[in-house]
Amino acid sequence: MNPSELIAKEIPLQKVPWEDTEKLVGLFYRAFQKDPFFEYLQETARSPEQAICQNFRFDLARGKINGVIFRTSNTYEGAALWHLNGFPKSKFILNLQIMQFKLKQFRIRDIRKLLPFFYELEKAHMTLIRKPHYYLSLLGVDPNYHGQRWGSKLIRPILEHADKNRKICYLETVTEKNVAIYRHFGFEVVKTLRPDFSKADFHLMLRKPDRTRK
Repeated sequence: MNPSELIAKEIPLQKVPWEDTEKLVGLFYRAFQKDPFFEYLQETARSPEQAICQNFRFDLARGKINGVIFRTSNTYEGAALWHLNGFPKSKFILNLQIMQFKLKQFRIRDIRKLLPFFYELEKAHMTLIRKPHYYLSLLGVDPNYHGQRWGSKLIRPILEHADKNRKICYLETVTEKNVAIYRHFGFEVVKTLRPDFSKADFHLMLRKPDRTRK
């Protein structure tokens, strides 16, 4: 059991069994159809659907090392990948698989745009917050269930736990609509990065613990 899974025992949300990875990949693929980054993958990858799905598999593989995935129910209206002890971790073999995947799916000129930006994004994350924190890496709600507060159900219990344990929460998002949603939960934009491959900004958001909550 990884560190995040130990912390997750105290949070009243359903945990996703890792054998349900393909259900999660399908859910996230549907949920992120209008995300600017995945629109870029649609335009540049040799096999767009395969590339996007494999990207989620790699995110989940990193999550398996020190993250935890929560779901709304076994119907999978929505799911979220949280790293409850800070930064995602990887392994050499996984990093090698990711690089092989990128070389197979993208032209070198596109890789030269992607890799430096995501290095900059990761560096910014580590600069903004160095101590243990709760990192929301992925959150997706099936479009068929939009407007039913499923996203809120995947956020509020973690924020309550973060307040109780005086933990900062962190996330990255692209769309202005999402920025407004996360501000509703107490997050604020602390840095904005513009990648070379997109006209959409990546917003880095922090939420300090609510010290009035007991």
